[in-house]
Amino acid sequence: MMMNEVIACADRNDMMISLETHNPKNVPFYEHLGFKTFGIVEKPHFQLKQYCMIKEL
Repeated sequence: MMMNEVIACADRNDMMISLETHNPKNVPFYEHLGFKTFGIVEKPHFQLKQYCMIKEL
């Protein structure tokens, strides 16, 4: 519900939304809400990926 409120506010104000997640299981959920993966940041010394996502206007 909170994401729907954020998306509705951004739509009303012609704003793009960006977010980051480290959990790959979250990516399909955000894609379902209209986000696209903009990039994936990987650090060689850590076993951690950062998924950078945006929802365009």
